[in-house]
Amino acid sequence: MNTDSFIPQKKQTIIKDLLILSLITSIFFGLFLGTRPLSVPDEGRYTEIPREMVITGDFVTPRLNGVKYFEKPPLMYWLTASSIKSFGINEWALRFWPAFFALMGALATYLFGRRFYSRETGIAASLVLSSSLLYYAHSRILILDMPVSVFLTVTLFSFFAAVFEKNKTLKRFLMAGFFTFSAAALLTKGLLGIALPGSIILIWALIYRKGKALKLAFNPWGILWFLALALPWHILAALRNPEFFDFYIVHEQILRFLTSVHKRVQPFWFFAPIVLLGLFPWVAFLHKAIKEIYQSLKSKSPTHLVDGFLVIWIIFIFVFFSASSSKLIPYIVPIFPPLALLIGRVIAKAWQSQDFKGYTLSFTLFQGLAVIMIIAAPIALYYEEQLNNTLITPYAAMTVGILIIGLICTFIFQRKHNMKAALLSLGLSGALMYIPLNKAWVHLEGRSIYPLAMMIKDLSKPEDLIISWHRYYQDLPPYIERITYVVDYLTEMSFGASVEDDSSWMLDEKAFAKIIATGKPFYLVTRQSFLKYLYEYHPTLKNLQIIAQSGKDVLLTNKL
Repeated sequence: MNTDSFIPQKKQTIIKDLLILSLITSIFFGLFLGTRPLSVPDEGRYTEIPREMVITGDFVTPRLNGVKYFEKPPLMYWLTASSIKSFGINEWALRFWPAFFALMGALATYLFGRRFYSRETGIAASLVLSSSLLYYAHSRILILDMPVSVFLTVTLFSFFAAVFEKNKTLKRFLMAGFFTFSAAALLTKGLLGIALPGSIILIWALIYRKGKALKLAFNPWGILWFLALALPWHILAALRNPEFFDFYIVHEQILRFLTSVHKRVQPFWFFAPIVLLGLFPWVAFLHKAIKEIYQSLKSKSPTHLVDGFLVIWIIFIFVFFSASSSKLIPYIVPIFPPLALLIGRVIAKAWQSQDFKGYTLSFTLFQGLAVIMIIAAPIALYYEEQLNNTLITPYAAMTVGILIIGLICTFIFQRKHNMKAALLSLGLSGALMYIPLNKAWVHLEGRSIYPLAMMIKDLSKPEDLIISWHRYYQDLPPYIERITYVVDYLTEMSFGASVEDDSSWMLDEKAFAKIIATGKPFYLVTRQSFLKYLYEYHPTLKNLQIIAQSGKDVLLTNKL
């Protein structure tokens, strides 16, 4: 393995590659980024918390609908707050940061692949990562998993590169990156930001007997720098909020993964199909990558140390979250950069070869998966009762059409022994199908309160009350740009409501009855199926006017 320098000799090609990759992936991630309303619940939540930070000027204590909310650290809130302060509630600007981090992850993967494999592998790995279904999907959702995945990725890349770096100045620079990005990971999603990379580094160092490498992670100046970045918010939050430590550290950072307290229990194998589907279309080459890794580790090839590092990374995170009592799809995103590197090496070799003999199974797998998706599309629409939805079916048809073209082209070019054209056909069909899927996604946001929120924003006056009855609509406060009265619905706000008196807007039924008895003008949002119970609780509300409906939700008012 070449360990002479992290930066290869021909620096001009690095700049050129980074510029071209940045241009391609920026367009890829940025296209249609703001065309759909905020997804519920996550995007609504992760917009409202920074919106309240901007309004109140309090960037230490996160609040959701005015209630203390300590489930996550603040770094992503701060970044999103910068977008809100600059552009207001704008979907494209709000999703800028996930897309930006997705781009950074792709570029970091290129640099690592180039340093430890080859330029071609770096380019291929970057493109494989960017166009993988799960990674791409999370580049356009305002949640914490893309940022923390990229911080973890750069943390591990920086450490591994520093281990083999001989230039002392560059070695220090890489270790500064290691400690900086591990602090950023901690400030994005808590203790996992240091537990995951720390465990991976420890396991690799023990297996390969790299004690000296392990010492780098305990560099005194690096630890001091890490603490200088990571501790201030934790100290300020604890000083201002006595309940902070117990809830944030014990409940959210430990019990979340050791118990089923969050009721996100899934079977152990939950992430296996997610990884396989999430790697589409490049999953067709996964078997080839596994075979090459096995041979590399068995024969101790020149790249076996980096291969072993990536394999440990993938296996540890996969097993960690599979064994966890709390499982959500985005948790597995951090294994996609190392997977992309291993698959990217296969793609780079295939690109330089005209011999389909070793890749026949890969193209056959892609074609088989394409056929399955083509057949599954109308079946899925039928079961979701969307087959006759003219807002969705044209885009579904376009997606199917792109897959059919990709299937046919790969078959034709395979017969003609044109490997580059076959790979381009496979990659482009996988990437281009995201265009109609993005357009369909707009119409699949069935839980969004956006239409009703816009009506409230247009009709209401500052003195009007905005009330959510027996539900909390995560995207309502950010769109109307004010917190709402919530009746008999705490859920994730239960802890915050228990440590402060929020009863003036977090209402029980009696408090709600007192408010409506005053005759103050209000707009009320609830589920249509709840209306019967609403009228039973409060018979005087039977005369409320229903002014709009969106999906399962209705908007009522007493302003006749």
